[in-house]
Amino acid sequence: MPASKDKLETTLHQVDLKTAELADLKPIKPEDSERLWKKFRLEWNYNSNHIEGNTLTYSETELLLIFDQTPAEPHTLRELEEMKAHDVAVALIRQWAADPERELSEADIRSLNETILVRPFWKEAVTPDGQSTRRLISVGEYKKQPNSVRLPNGEMFHYTAPEEVKREMGELIDWYRTEGGKDHPVVTAALLHYRFVRVHPFDDGNGRISRLLLNYHLLRNELPPIVIKSADKQNYLFALQRADVGDLDAFCTYVAEQLHWSLELSIKAAKGESVEEVGDWEKEVELILKNNQLQEASMPKIPEIIIKIYYDSIKPFIGKLKLKLLKIDPLFHYKEIIEDYKGGQNFSPKDDVQLLFDATELGHANILDIDELSWQFFWKGYKFNNTNSFDLNFKITISLKPFNYRIFSNDFIGIDIEKPYNMQLAISEINDMIDIIGRVLASNIQKRSESSNPN
Repeated sequence: MPASKDKLETTLHQVDLKTAELADLKPIKPEDSERLWKKFRLEWNYNSNHIEGNTLTYSETELLLIFDQTPAEPHTLRELEEMKAHDVAVALIRQWAADPERELSEADIRSLNETILVRPFWKEAVTPDGQSTRRLISVGEYKKQPNSVRLPNGEMFHYTAPEEVKREMGELIDWYRTEGGKDHPVVTAALLHYRFVRVHPFDDGNGRISRLLLNYHLLRNELPPIVIKSADKQNYLFALQRADVGDLDAFCTYVAEQLHWSLELSIKAAKGESVEEVGDWEKEVELILKNNQLQEASMPKIPEIIIKIYYDSIKPFIGKLKLKLLKIDPLFHYKEIIEDYKGGQNFSPKDDVQLLFDATELGHANILDIDELSWQFFWKGYKFNNTNSFDLNFKITISLKPFNYRIFSNDFIGIDIEKPYNMQLAISEINDMIDIIGRVLASNIQKRSESSNPN
């Protein structure tokens, strides 16, 4: 796939330029290095916690997208324990990577699984023929039963069979020890992640370990760790899915693109500049809360809760999004926003979205009828290309499910967040989502304007 290969080479060149810039600034002062690692650690644990439960695993995210539900109940004691354990695992791989004489082993990987899962537990699972079941998850041991996922077309996808795991894990370690130094460190790190997740050697925790291994290799090669942002999880999934159909370069490119943020942050720290970002204090407070107390169980979809989520989370998000996207308007001749909802058979077509949530205007029974809210943005007629103008549009949707609300966008944007009703959106999450939307739309406009204007 030449296009993917060309993009990978370009992205790796950009990484090399940033790496060289960082090298010229070394050694970094101890105090600057300490605050940089604190930032990476905060981002790593925060985003791992917010992607899906404590972290995003490939199989769990597929279950979320296919079955429209989370694989486990949110905010349980186990999740709080595992979030803490993930922080321990981060410190562990950092320690391993700092020792150039130490070689990665199968025992290390089993140790990571034992660390992040804490203790044995029961979990919902899927049998090879697609039936629901319940399985005891052992920690630090390779799977004894097949782990499968249902694909969007209804077929079952099977990872490596249990009896083949030991052999394939041995081959993975042999490949890493013999071939791991031959490619660009970013390529090797991405392939280590992908090859591991394709084996899926454990009953649980495979996604977390794949990302730990990826960052182990980057740290081992004196590169900063990458952070898969929770708001970007759909793009992460899409890159993995492209690798599934043979486009490994696409996944390597995705990893390289994430490393760009880490290198920029490292350069700022090396220069003595601030590495703080908008919303960092909120992330830290949220982590403290999750580390030190068991949150309330998920709330069901009741009128008071739906109304509160609308005014505390949805309305602030949509309001700020509309305000930020005003910057795009001067590029086009015409702009329109269409608000819509699904469900609510008792509503009149003239009702607007905000009116639906005004409890003084509508009865509570009507509120429960709402299944989905959406805002579709249309920009028509790009102004600065007379020969081949184009339009731009995207849609943001809020699905109101029995115990959770989900915010997602068109596939090309990649926003997909699901939260229980007792958790409102943090300002940092709102800012992250809006930033991703803005960057993708701006990039889309730039590419289309260049392709339609040869001069």
